[in-house]
Order: sequence, then C-alpha cells, then structure tokens
Amino acid sequence: MNPIRILVALAILTSLMLGSLHPAFAQAQDTDTVPYTFKTGDTLNGFASKYLVSIEAAQTVQKINGIKDATKIRPGTILRVPASLLKGTAIGAKVVAFSGTVSIISGKGKTAPVVGSPILEGQILLTGTPGFLTISITGGSNVSIPSKSRVKIVRLRKYLLTGGSDIDLLVEQGRAETAAAPIKDKNSRFRMRTPTAVSAVRGTVFRIGYDGPGSSSLTEVVEGAVAVDSGNSAAPSLIPTGFGAALPLSGTLLQEELLPAPQITNSGVIQADDIVNFTLSTVAGSKGYHTQIARDAGFLEIFGETVTTGPEATFEGVADSSFFVRSMAIANSGLEGLSDTFGFRRRLTKINAAEASNGNAFSINWVKQGSGTAVYRFQLFQGSDREIPMVDEPGLQTSGISLTNLPPGTYSWRVGMRQASPEGLIETWSGLQNFTIVE
Repeated sequence: MNPIRILVALAILTSLMLGSLHPAFAQAQDTDTVPYTFKTGDTLNGFASKYLVSIEAAQTVQKINGIKDATKIRPGTILRVPASLLKGTAIGAKVVAFSGTVSIISGKGKTAPVVGSPILEGQILLTGTPGFLTISITGGSNVSIPSKSRVKIVRLRKYLLTGGSDIDLLVEQGRAETAAAPIKDKNSRFRMRTPTAVSAVRGTVFRIGYDGPGSSSLTEVVEGAVAVDSGNSAAPSLIPTGFGAALPLSGTLLQEELLPAPQITNSGVIQADDIVNFTLSTVAGSKGYHTQIARDAGFLEIFGETVTTGPEATFEGVADSSFFVRSMAIANSGLEGLSDTFGFRRRLTKINAAEASNGNAFSINWVKQGSGTAVYRFQLFQGSDREIPMVDEPGLQTSGISLTNLPPGTYSWRVGMRQASPEGLIETWSGLQNFTIVE
C-alpha cells in the first residue's frame, strides 16, 4: 500500500525571519505587553477611556513606563501596555474532536467536552490516559492535545487598540500539536508557551512538549518556522522546517535536526488479530518511538497512542474500520521527529479453537471473533510433516469437526476462516496446535 503522507512543506516561511518579526512578539515575550506610539493630542486618560478596561488602568500603564507626569507625555513615545489591561473581544474556539478521558476546567468546575462546545479564555484542557482533544480556533488554526497533557488557554482575544488578534496557549504538562493559519496582520500574534520558553509563529505546523519541572521545553517544527524565545538572549532563535529546539535546565537552547520518519512496514496488512500490531523501521539515533492512530489523515481525531523503546507498536480494543497510523522517532534530547501517515484496515477475524477427546472421537471446536458470515477450512497434519495435510476439509459451515479412529502418533492442526468485508474476502488462520494419541 502506498503511504498517505502528511503534507509537509519544506520551504521556510520567509516572513518569519527575525528581522521581520513585529515588535509585539519581542516585547511581549516576558512582560506580555503591546506597544502603542503616543500621538499628538493623546492624553493618558483619554487613551485609557478608549482602549483600556478601566480609567484606573492608566495608573498601571504610567507606572510600568516610568512616566512621572501623565500630562507631559511626548508624541512619539512608545508605551508598553499590559495585554491584560486592553479592551478586546473574544476569539471563537470550539471542540472539534475528542476521545478517552478529557476534562475542561474553568471557574465553574470540571466538565466533559462536547463536540461544538466553546473553548474560552482562562480554561484548562486536561487529557487523561488515554485521552485526546482537538480544538479549532476562528481563522483556521487547530490544536491537538494528546494523552497526559494540561494546556491553559491564556488568551483568545482581538484588541480594540491594534485590531490584532492574540492567541496564547500554555502547555503546563505534556504535548500539543498546532497547525496555525497564516497571520497576515502585523499586529496579531500566535504563541505557544511552556513555563520556560515561548514559541511565536505566523503560520506553521509544529509541536510543543514539556514534562514538568526539571524537564526540557521542546519545540519541533514540521512545517514553516518558529521563533523560540528562552528569555536568555537578545532575540528569539528561528527554528526552520525539520529542526527542533530543546531548552534544558542549563538554560542554553539546543537546536538539532529532527529524526527522519519511521516507516510502517506492515501497514498494508489487514489487522485481524485481537491486538493491532505495527512493525516500524529502525531509525538510527533514536531512543524510542511515539506511535499514534487516528480516524482521519490529518490526525485531528486521534484515539490511540503508545511510546515504545523498540520499533513496534500495539493497540488493543480497536474496532473494525479504516484508520491511519503514524510514528515519530524520539531522539536522546526528547525531541520527536518527522512522521509519515499510512492508512490501515482493521477487520477482527480471529478464531479461538479448542480440542477434546471422547473415546475414539477427537473433537475440535472453534469460536469466531468479528462480524459477518464465515466459511471455515480445517487441516490436520501428522508427525513433522507441515506441507501435506492428512485431513483437509474446506467449505465448512459449522464451528467444529469430529475426527475418529486416528492411529497413535503426534498431530498438528489449524483452522482457517474466510470472511466477507467491504474490501473483499479476508482469510485468517489459527496457529498450529499439537496433540498426541497413545496406545
């Protein structure tokens, strides 16, 4: 099967070059302020009345900017205005997909998500094990949150002062993957934070990770470019497509190329057993693999994931349908690499068989797992011969067979099942089982 590959643009967004970043990005990283250039005829109280949440907020602006006399602010003076004091309107966001254990925490307590329910500023999105949540933000951006993650919605608003939007999310624990729509307005910003670093974007696909105090802050750029600010340098570091940045406790931002995508070597095999199993190609330099399965090729509807040290991944409780799988190799730094997406088909067609003897009769019965009508084939081998069956009975409609007058010796047997599916006939066999008849 040809893999269905995620769209990964290899061109770096030139609009994200550090020299073109709007001052709002650089000035708001640590203090979270928005610049305003004082104009002729402006007064601080008039500015507050029009753009701030209250007249009293003018005093805070005056103090932050070190203004001794509010009546003598010169035109051209750039004021740093705390974003929290600016008037604005809410930017819409909503739940588009979820599965497993997911909670939305607000001042009213903890609630379960509902597809289409609004996501509001100040809420905390919490996923369990397993738990997956994807939200969409007005303007075309999507944020997917995997298991064991905690993400706070710091800001979702559009400011009256600049007309620009401010999207600010804090990954307090775990991971988040973002497909950010291009930002054409220089007054707008989209930031993803951890407690130790800020990643600012203007349209890209990237991932953020943070495992809690004592761990590194991780940024992985799949498409476009991301400006990462650790707070320890004069300017953010630009991380291009296919690279990642890790900020360990040392405070020194480390950049490295992301590991290549592992291939799913058995993606074309129909997954018929109880446990869905994928074999991955080995990636040099990896310490493990992060594999996810989803209902859609864009991985907005993730419903399973696993992290393994070896190149394999297994999933239990997967229903019959067509799905998608991808895997990322994990580097020693903790950065997760690139991925390819593969489609796979799940059709549970396993048979459980058991044997029983009763005098001269030897009975073998089986139970089908999976839906649909099935036809069975029974084979019995004698001794060490596994090529030519002693008994070969195709076209069985019943779920058992009785063998009589078998001479003493060792035997092996298996049961095959053919079952119709939307993709055609699926054939699966039980494993070989042995028994011995003595004198």
